[in-house]
Amino acid sequence: MSPSPSRVTQPARAPTDTAAMKSTRPHSHPSSLAAEIGRRARSNRHHRGRTKASMMARLGPALVCLVATACGGDGDDDPYAGADPRCAQACAIETPSLEGAYEVCSTASARACVDVCEARIAGMSSLCASCLVEDARFETDDPVIPFDCDGTTCRYTGWGGTCTFPEGDLEAREDCARTAYPRREVACEPRWRPVAECASTCASS
Repeated sequence: MSPSPSRVTQPARAPTDTAAMKSTRPHSHPSSLAAEIGRRARSNRHHRGRTKASMMARLGPALVCLVATACGGDGDDDPYAGADPRCAQACAIETPSLEGAYEVCSTASARACVDVCEARIAGMSSLCASCLVEDARFETDDPVIPFDCDGTTCRYTGWGGTCTFPEGDLEAREDCARTAYPRREVACEPRWRPVAECASTCASS
């Protein structure tokens, strides 16, 4: 769908051990649940970092090069490879409808979103995990992108520069948008629902 004349917006594991759940979520108090999620997120990032460094040291540059050549990449191109499906969906990159224009979430930030998501639901029951990622938002900000018109000619001014197009000419306006706001990747931060909203679900599951 093309942006409106006055505004352009960007489009938008292991089996659960019940006893362990009780020990890590005492009384499922919202503050305790939030603290546990934060602890797991920090532990997960630390563990992944040490594991990746250890593997790279053992493989060596030659083997890494061989694997990259055989697979056609370095294995980091797909941020959703091996990810929990719920996290892959919550951290999906939304591409703007106008090809070649506007901002899109970067692959690196999508990968970071998946890491945080998986740490957030690690060890939780299926119902609790689904609640924790429900209504998550991972997208660029929604800026107002105005243009000025003098009755016959309109003007866009963005990070790519300034251009003009005849008022009412949709094709020319889209071309101008690609010039003034060329497609670029930006870092996006996921926004999760408040942990307190899932306290009762996590306590009963």
